[in-house]
Amino acid sequence: MQTPNPENTMKSVGVVHPAFGKNLQWIDDFAPDGSGFEFRKIAPPVAEEVSWHSRGAVTTRQEWLRHFRYALKAIRRDEDIIVTSFPQLAFAASFWKRLLRKRTRIVAWSLNFGSVSSRMKGFIAGRLLSAADVLIVHSRDEIARYSAWLGLPESRFLFVPLQQGDVKTDLFDAGDEPFLVSLGSAGRDYRTLFAAVGDLGVRTIVVAKPEAVHGLTIPANVEIRNGLTLRECQSLAAKAALGVVPVSNVQTASGQVTFLMLMALGVPLVVTDCPGSKDYVKHEHDALMVPPGDASALRAAIERAWSDEGLLERLSQNGLTSWRELYSDEAAGQNLVEALKTVTKHS
Repeated sequence: MQTPNPENTMKSVGVVHPAFGKNLQWIDDFAPDGSGFEFRKIAPPVAEEVSWHSRGAVTTRQEWLRHFRYALKAIRRDEDIIVTSFPQLAFAASFWKRLLRKRTRIVAWSLNFGSVSSRMKGFIAGRLLSAADVLIVHSRDEIARYSAWLGLPESRFLFVPLQQGDVKTDLFDAGDEPFLVSLGSAGRDYRTLFAAVGDLGVRTIVVAKPEAVHGLTIPANVEIRNGLTLRECQSLAAKAALGVVPVSNVQTASGQVTFLMLMALGVPLVVTDCPGSKDYVKHEHDALMVPPGDASALRAAIERAWSDEGLLERLSQNGLTSWRELYSDEAAGQNLVEALKTVTKHS
């Protein structure tokens, strides 16, 4: 009798995400048939009380306890592989894997720290994450930076593009005057944006938390909005003639969620050339890219796009194509399978 080939054996994959208590659809749902992996969503013992994306920047003690309970539930299932979302669950799963001496392989998806902090925190984080097999980042620049901070080899990291699923919109009254939209708070550079648009007179709508624009002089042609739901933000953005994502964070990745949403909506894009964007868009193809903190360059890019309907149409169509082929849920499902293959090929 022929001995079965381990490489052809179906691998079980437990998928761990803090929002699964709300029946979240994730990219494993878009993995192609015949991938060789059997995906099982693992619900948390206690569902998150707030949206993961609307929570505060600091993880509370109660949240840490939930993450560790969740990770323990997952690691006890003895799946071949566990895929975690966000750093906190990766820490917790790695801790239990080491403590319980499990052989389960861990793929830490969306290992986005936002920034690197003290060496001591990096040392502790690195010791925990040393039990993880693959660390997924959404910017190539983050590989070297996180490797040095965590004290882990670059070979442990893998760049996979962030995805954006289909965007659902509703009717939204934004007025009849064409406008430029800029959304988001993390790592944003609204000081440079305000300096750029103040002299142009272009109607500009900024959707951001109050602290993101606190202390800035807001030009008369700029409207600040906050407190909108995600669907309202998307519905507003869909009506924009131009989207601008000004980013101040040049160390790690910021802004991808916003500009991928704009691309999926077919909104022409101007974005800062930074770690969060350089792996996703090409200058003059599906976006206009400008140097960080350069108000003159940003003003020139906005003015050029605003006055050139052909350019706007080209950026819009190319952006849609890039999103569909590279950043949609279907593309992400294939990327997930390819990432899992890197874990199993040497097992």
